[in-house]
Amino acid sequence: MIGEFMGYHHLVHSVRAGVAATNAVVDAGVWVSLANHKRASVVFEIGDTSVTTRTLSLEEATDTAGTGNQALNFTHIWRCASRLYFDPTTRNAIDYVVGEVVTGAGAATSVIHSIHADHLVVHTWDNVAYVASEVITGAAGATANLVAANFHTDLDIFVRHAVAAGDRVGGVQLNTFIAPAVSNKTYIIEVDASRLTVADGYDCINAYISAVGAADDTARSILYILGGTRYAQDPTQSVL
Repeated sequence: MIGEFMGYHHLVHSVRAGVAATNAVVDAGVWVSLANHKRASVVFEIGDTSVTTRTLSLEEATDTAGTGNQALNFTHIWRCASRLYFDPTTRNAIDYVVGEVVTGAGAATSVIHSIHADHLVVHTWDNVAYVASEVITGAAGATANLVAANFHTDLDIFVRHAVAAGDRVGGVQLNTFIAPAVSNKTYIIEVDASRLTVADGYDCINAYISAVGAADDTARSILYILGGTRYAQDPTQSVL
């Protein structure tokens, strides 16, 4: 049975792809219950036109009507990434630095997540094409030439990213992440149901995308994927 492998997952579209007129208001999707599930992945899709930063946030409540809603804090977010392969023999003596911007000679930019002997894992690619054999330069001055083929690969991988200090107040993690103004990106926040304020009856979550200008990002959406059902039932009860 599929439930043996998938745990009777629930997929809920909280915010579907919108139209420009809806961009001037905060997109607040539906509340979903984790009472019968152990975890949820909240998938934020940023569309093909993004000229303004977006604030992605989570809240928790005691029921699917949003009763007693309050911030649901998180420390990490998954963001889409890729690999940039370079020729190690072309490296200069300066080291690349995790977190710095790396720029191609043709103006493509990404942010370095991790550094390896022959490639960089990067995120927040600006969608400008990298070019075979071009020089890629780190913000601190490191340089290397991309290889001649298969130099930008694995655009479907994700990296786990600690939410930046800029999203913290007094060292306390907030319930928000500021998504940069870069189009066609996906962000995933993992929610462990045990981290909700269970003792006070909180077992429901909602996700939000902030309002921006009317012309910005009409294809955005939010999707919940709920897993780890607590009870054997085929299918499980609706999470709505």
